[in-house]
Amino acid sequence: QLAAVLLVITFIPIRRYGLPGNLPFNMEPYRLLVIVLILGWLASLLIDDRVRIRRTGFEAPLAAFGLAVIGSLAANTHRIAALGVQPEVIKRCMFFLSFFLVMALFASVIRSEKAVLTLVEVLVGGGAVVAFLALVEARNGYNFFNHLQQFLPVLKLTELPIVPERGARLRVYASAQHPIALGALFVMLVPLAVYLAQSTGRRRWYGALGLLTLGTISTVSRTSILMLTVVAVVFLILRPRQTRRLWPVLF
Repeated sequence: QLAAVLLVITFIPIRRYGLPGNLPFNMEPYRLLVIVLILGWLASLLIDDRVRIRRTGFEAPLAAFGLAVIGSLAANTHRIAALGVQPEVIKRCMFFLSFFLVMALFASVIRSEKAVLTLVEVLVGGGAVVAFLALVEARNGYNFFNHLQQFLPVLKLTELPIVPERGARLRVYASAQHPIALGALFVMLVPLAVYLAQSTGRRRWYGALGLLTLGTISTVSRTSILMLTVVAVVFLILRPRQTRRLWPVLF
């Protein structure tokens, strides 16, 4: 079920697709899946001694984020009312709250290193597929994720993001809302791909690492390249010998 959450987030663009229905808000696959899992998790907390809320170590910074959001709303109540955006603000806050709940859910039900490794493999594998499709998009301009309704008729295309070009270069965005977000996703998965490649020695994870790196470049995002550079510097500091051995890969 947790792997399903990761795959839905990875492959079904948030805000781009919804499910059929006459609800006052756009019911997206991610939201529906999270609602079902959160309800099941809360029920398990009540009846199953094995399921319990666990600390993650991020409670303090997350509380700071939450207080910042509440303070911002309190300080801008009149402005929100004047602009008539109360429904949108409430929707965004509920969406933000879902991040907290999903993190608590993952921390609560993952109990073994094997489960962690499985989810890491799902993340890296899914990211590598998105990176490959991003390269296809960079080559011929076809965004596979704008046509998911052809393969999953239950999905309803609601909106397409507006992505400005950089010079004459197409900035790919695949399943993300913006090229910067897509590039950031790829860079965040690079260390995990390095770990899988080094720990298992399997060629597929080296291939995934290559796809993620090329996918980062295909976004034509300076932010992503800077992030990738910082990752390389951190690896060089923490694992100098292993990193120097991988320099020929750059060519």
